[in-house]
Amino acid sequence: MGLSFLPVSYEAFTLVQSGNVNRLNELSAVEVRAILPYLVRTTLCVPMDDTASWDSTREKILETLVSMEPVNNIVAFLSVDYHMLEQDTKKELYLKQKQGIDSILKSDSVNSGSESCIMEFERGDYIHKLRLIQREAIILTLMGKRVDLQTYENELLDSLVYQEEVSDSLCICQAELPTVLAMEQLVEGLLRLADGAVYISRLVANSPDVFRKVVAALVANAEPQSGEDELLMRRRSDAIRCLCRMNPSERLTVRDSCVQKRKLASLVILLSLDHRDSVDLIGFISGLLLGSAVETRQWFCNYIRGAQKGKPSPSGAHEHPPTAVAALASRLVDELTSLTSSLSLHGSALLAAVSVLRLYASLRGFANWRFPDTEANLLFTLATMATDPSPAVDRFISVSLAFLLACPFVINTTAQERATVVWLRELIIRSSATGHMLLLLAIHFHSNHTTSIVELICSTLGMRIPVRTASLARLKTMFTVSVFTESVIASHAVTVPSTGPLTAHRHSLLPIHCMLQLLRSRTFARHGVAIQPWIYAQINQSRRPLHPLLTPLIDAFVNSVLGSRKAGSHAFRQAFTEGQIESTVRCYTAGGALTPALLILYYCLLYKEVLQTNARYYLDLSVAPVTYSPRLYSSLPIKLLLDQIKAQQHDYSNLYPPTLRLLSKHYPDLCLVLPWSKGCHGNTVDGGPPSPEELEAALG
Repeated sequence: MGLSFLPVSYEAFTLVQSGNVNRLNELSAVEVRAILPYLVRTTLCVPMDDTASWDSTREKILETLVSMEPVNNIVAFLSVDYHMLEQDTKKELYLKQKQGIDSILKSDSVNSGSESCIMEFERGDYIHKLRLIQREAIILTLMGKRVDLQTYENELLDSLVYQEEVSDSLCICQAELPTVLAMEQLVEGLLRLADGAVYISRLVANSPDVFRKVVAALVANAEPQSGEDELLMRRRSDAIRCLCRMNPSERLTVRDSCVQKRKLASLVILLSLDHRDSVDLIGFISGLLLGSAVETRQWFCNYIRGAQKGKPSPSGAHEHPPTAVAALASRLVDELTSLTSSLSLHGSALLAAVSVLRLYASLRGFANWRFPDTEANLLFTLATMATDPSPAVDRFISVSLAFLLACPFVINTTAQERATVVWLRELIIRSSATGHMLLLLAIHFHSNHTTSIVELICSTLGMRIPVRTASLARLKTMFTVSVFTESVIASHAVTVPSTGPLTAHRHSLLPIHCMLQLLRSRTFARHGVAIQPWIYAQINQSRRPLHPLLTPLIDAFVNSVLGSRKAGSHAFRQAFTEGQIESTVRCYTAGGALTPALLILYYCLLYKEVLQTNARYYLDLSVAPVTYSPRLYSSLPIKLLLDQIKAQQHDYSNLYPPTLRLLSKHYPDLCLVLPWSKGCHGNTVDGGPPSPEELEAALG
């Protein structure tokens, strides 16, 4: 590329697009030279605007042009008889199409020993120069229809000396003969030139109204199956990127067009980098990977995977990844460096850190992104950074923990393993939502529930990514040996406050998840930890609609008290006292919440059921289990509670069936058919036997 043959600048294109020539004197000579054909044609063509303001504008343009020597050549080009040239061009185009591009290129190679195009261009008059340019434009137009012809070397079009003049004549030819030299086809052919991107930028800048049409054609004509590192694809991306630098307001529109057509993935990355907005870059790439468009995600991930593998060279070595992926990795490293440069994270930096960690997790999970040592160390530093307690920090820590589990290879040294253990121990001390996640992870690690761990990782990160269970072995050792032994888990779990009010609308990770897992694994029973106060507090803090885990929680609690054949005095003492049961029921009858009373009723019925089922196992025990007096059961407002739960089944959908099953066994008198049939659809059914007429009508 010549020193002065440069693409059109943003300032020059803005001037042409807006027509604001008042800023013409602010442009450099090189910038003005690129849009000279537009300026000369503007002053010479007959204007539609004959007002005094246009005369003033025209004078300002002429003041700038009068000192520029190339203006004379452009004026001479505009003085040619274009009607005659159009007829000749149509004939030439017809003959070239009939001859075929292969024959034309072969003929040019045979005649390469004759007088060169440069000599003809230099010695010829202006009409002859235009005919030479017209001939080359026709060849380029025909080449643009052939994907297999990816390059075209021409001494005139590639000449550093005449590129400016060739560009001027090409712009004027296309502007004067738009029907013969179609812009989209000419631009497609110019991609075959080494400096095709510069030619295209000047062609579009001198006809700014065709910008969108040209860009749309360049994107649409890209081959979706071609490699992004092929010469023609690289030149196409360079040309579109050059146009977007010239008109940055269209950059995001062009990027969206590429995504919709699933073409030019490298250009999508480069346009995002050119936008110079880290929030947009991270959000956009995350959107491609985490969006609902599966085909778009596969297309983008296939490009990244292929780019990081590199293309084998003839020597057997691998080339460096394409510039787009390398530039993306460099920008992300800069973002990591910026985030980790401070001692702690606050405010918007916390949100940015969460976005970066989720982006890296999605890149690794979907596109198999490779983490160099520098990048891995920065990610580890970011994930384990010190923060002040706040709801935003809880979210950051949860994502950091899930990221380390999804990408455990970022912990690649012994020092980092020790730092991870220290970090986890500090998190235990925090009274936050993170402690619930840590407890649940530790429980799953002790129980070898790797599938549950993967589910927790994916739900925390908000993406369904593949996690290799074998890679969790080192973190499992940290959790189960260095940080969370079973006794530590049991002792710490009961110190976590219960959730209040607990309803079905609470979808996040809660202490009840941890307690349920610990009860099912009998961890509390093995280590003699009293769980009854926590269960009782959680029951009293429950409200409708009923949380789906409360019924299984009571099932697991009753089974931990009575269900084991090895139950002993400690397990028996975990049962609720009659005073606790009466207190909850008394609160309801005094106008309190319904849900705790229903849960206590279900607990009493289930306790009675399990006690009777396992009675023979308690005969040989020295300590008998707790039994509730008949007075307690008779004091329960069972009929009232049954009517309430029956009337509000939609709020207690997972509690009503098991409660009804237990009532039908232990209190069948409350489940008679005829009393239940009263009030059906607002009518009262007679409780007496049916008459003969009613029987005949029913059976007839």
